[in-house]
Amino acid sequence: MECIESFNFQTGRRVGRRYVVVERLGAGWEGEVYRLVEETTGIDRVAKFYFPHRNKSGRAAQRYAIRLHRLRDCPIVIQYIYHDWCHFHKARIEYVVSDYVEGELLSRILSRQPGKRFHTFEALHVLLALARGIEQVHARGEYHGDIHTDNILVRRRGLSFEMKILDFYDLGRSNKEKRFEDVLDMIHVFYEILGGRRHYARQPAIVHDVCKGLKRTLIRRLFHNAGDLKRYLEKYGWDG
Repeated sequence: MECIESFNFQTGRRVGRRYVVVERLGAGWEGEVYRLVEETTGIDRVAKFYFPHRNKSGRAAQRYAIRLHRLRDCPIVIQYIYHDWCHFHKARIEYVVSDYVEGELLSRILSRQPGKRFHTFEALHVLLALARGIEQVHARGEYHGDIHTDNILVRRRGLSFEMKILDFYDLGRSNKEKRFEDVLDMIHVFYEILGGRRHYARQPAIVHDVCKGLKRTLIRRLFHNAGDLKRYLEKYGWDG
């Protein structure tokens, strides 16, 4: 099986039977995510294209489509449209198409902030919105598996943030440990958008109470899933 590590689809390239590439939105271990436009209607979509060696017998793409469908009532999850395939350098490439949602990657928003970091109060709102969204995923016995600033789509509304997750990573059957890894990932995102190690020591108490120096054992004592994290943030006295 051909080992493809990047598709590098250019704007204007036709893929499959009905789509044209608009831009690349992100990339991960399994493949790349692109914004497409449907030629016949002009409707924007999002598609995840799988590297063949990461999608043996199409299983990863199929599981992703099924997971999106199963989580279709979760506001943080984009809506599944359909599963298809195309050719790339004579290789069969499977892709999963979903709704396109207006917004901007958190990583891009972060890059424009003064000092490339959020104010503490803004970062807390980001973390709370993320925890609220992932809580519903966890409540359905699922997990995300790869939460980071390059696959969180954000639309700001006043003080609040609306979140969408662009991708899920398949680590096998869901369990408590995988849901806890989602919590760790969310806290790492929080730590990153606050400026990381360079600014951590000067952060207010709530940041230290949530991040716990990024020590797994200390974080696990408070948070086992996204619901635990959400409730903690909602009840905390945000005076810092």
